[in-house]
Amino acid sequence: DHPGGVAVLAINADRAASRDLAVGGNATRYTLTAPDLMGSSVALNGHELNLGADLPQLNGEPASGQVKLAPVSITFLAFPNASNNSCR
Repeated sequence: DHPGGVAVLAINADRAASRDLAVGGNATRYTLTAPDLMGSSVALNGHELNLGADLPQLNGEPASGQVKLAPVSITFLAFPNASNNSCR
């Protein structure tokens, strides 16, 4: 919903080690993790997602500078003010 905004996907497939990612500018972070990769639960920014009658709130967290990517995690970084002409 932000003309010119950009989303970046970062996947850390390492099962043991965290990785650092340098983030230029201000972003909103959405990180998905699971305590068991074969399990049925997943957390967004550390809060377990539960489906019910309504969709869960998908709240991001501010991110800038160095962002730590947890082991076996999927992170989306949203840059709403990137002003990318290709994304208008």
